[in-house]
Amino acid sequence: MYNDGKPFEDRVSSNFKKYDIDFERLHDQMTGYKGSANTCDFIAYKYPTLLYIECKSCGDDDFDMLHYIREHQWVELIKKDAVPGTRAGYLVWMSKYKRLFWLSAFVANQYYKSGIKHITIEHFCKVGIEIEAIPYMDTWHYGNIIDTILNLKDGEYAHKH
Repeated sequence: MYNDGKPFEDRVSSNFKKYDIDFERLHDQMTGYKGSANTCDFIAYKYPTLLYIECKSCGDDDFDMLHYIREHQWVELIKKDAVPGTRAGYLVWMSKYKRLFWLSAFVANQYYKSGIKHITIEHFCKVGIEIEAIPYMDTWHYGNIIDTILNLKDGEYAHKH
């Protein structure tokens, strides 16, 4: 089965370049040494916010958090999302539906604590932030990912204050 993970990360990287976002891509470490795991795929900055972004490409009907998110990433992104001036979470490409969503680590954790381990497309539509996905030849382009995440109305990230 084809894994769209790396091509998806490449599309995200291209998006950041297109919109002049200051970012660092953290490539997966192959050493396997304890403590060598990355917290996320990208660290991005747009004044005044630092973002920690883990990219996930999901071809299933729903996003199984236990399958797609490693424990280290889960724990670290929750910590990062609690820091004022930061946002941390998951950029999820639901390839079956051709839709891209941002899900904060805080919201993912709330779902998990309530016993919900699978995020459906309906959940994403309610609590995620959808980012425009545009078909282009044989690939996809996206609207401005960072601006879409940051253009939340006051109170939507109230847990951080």
